[in-house]
Amino acid sequence: MRDALAKSLADNGMQPAQIQVIGAAVQIQLKNVSFPNWTVWLDDARKQFKVQVSEAHITAGKPDGQVDLTASLQPASAK
Repeated sequence: MRDALAKSLADNGMQPAQIQVIGAAVQIQLKNVSFPNWTVWLDDARKQFKVQVSEAHITAGKPDGQVDLTASLQPASAK
């Protein structure tokens, strides 16, 4: 899943500062990324890769709309 998420981010113009596997989760760190672009990518990744956010830390940057973030994605729970 790590490589698929990394490729998807790159295909959408977001180069991760770091991406690593921690247990069942994939942790992604991005610097100075567009928050609207991130949310669109995240919604697509949620549907395509069947993942959910287990933890996220987002810090607003300058200019407006740019953020630094760390997010952990894990396989979505079956309902």
